Amino acid sequence: MLCKRELLAKYSNLLPSKNENQATQEDSQIPFFRLFHQGKMISQIIAYIWRYGDKDTPKGDAARRLSGYFENPGDNGANIKKLWQAIPNPNGALEDQLLYAVFPMEGENYPDGYFFPIFNSSERTYYSFITDVNNFQGVIEDANVNTPELMRLTTPFPPRPQLGELTVTETELEQWINNREPRDVIAKNPYIPTCTS
Repeated sequence: MLCKRELLAKYSNLLPSKNENQATQEDSQIPFFRLFHQGKMISQIIAYIWRYGDKDTPKGDAARRLSGYFENPGDNGANIKKLWQAIPNPNGALEDQLLYAVFPMEGENYPDGYFFPIFNSSERTYYSFITDVNNFQGVIEDANVNTPELMRLTTPFPPRPQLGELTVTETELEQWINNREPRDVIAKNPYIPTCTS
């Protein structure tokens, strides 16, 4: 399954209306709402790493630690699964604290489009999490001969472009990190990785 950036740009037509209940969203065969928002949250984590990773601050420390999960996802994503099962909490386990740095939310009342853990236990069981340092576009692929029991979720984690007006600015990264609008599932700037596939 591969969703192109063009589909995501037209995503607002796929978003459930305020009148539709949660059961309707969960009953769809392909959970677009969930897939798109998982991708958005991953993209925001990468934007956070890019924005703060070279700073000598608590945010910089969090960004560098987050980067380690993408640099070394482990076999079938064993390391990064720890991050995907976390729930933002400033006093929780390391992964909970790191997610809290990016998503400073507490309690059960998250904004529309935000849910934690980012990947539920079933998704963590049936996805193989892979990092691709050569692309800005993520992909979800069917199981294959090498991993017949696992779908492959490839997350783009390219080197950060040089910050500037011709690529991406610190302001654009900050705006994307803080974007809580449920209809915005990809950043306007194409240099910010699109993790929804």
